[in-house]
Amino acid sequence: MDHDVQSAQTGVTRIAYVLGEFPSLSETFIVNELLELKRQGVVVNVFALTKKKEGESQQQALELLPEVTFAPAVIPITKTERIKMIFRAPLHNFPALMRAKKFCPNHYFLALWLTQLVRDKKITRLHAHFPEP
Repeated sequence: MDHDVQSAQTGVTRIAYVLGEFPSLSETFIVNELLELKRQGVVVNVFALTKKKEGESQQQALELLPEVTFAPAVIPITKTERIKMIFRAPLHNFPALMRAKKFCPNHYFLALWLTQLVRDKKITRLHAHFPEP
């Protein structure tokens, strides 16, 4: 089912923000966006690659911390589980994995981990202000 159709049927918009780090003092505008979306009744999920020290952030961002999912430094899955992840969509995953090997293979499995979270939480929109590898 198309995500727009699903969203219209349930009446709930679910947005995932993908951030390099959270909370970040220099990105107050993102915190303001998140709070406003929540005020409007949008379900907001935040996925961050790293957690910054809490003393380096504004109070509003600290209030959002319990709702943030931080990525593990290394995806804690076995080699067998990684192979299963690749074979879920082999025509897409094999070429992507070959490109990822040039950078950091963990990023590839991190993307698969995030994909599963997005599916599990029935996210209808994915947003990133600053795309990273």
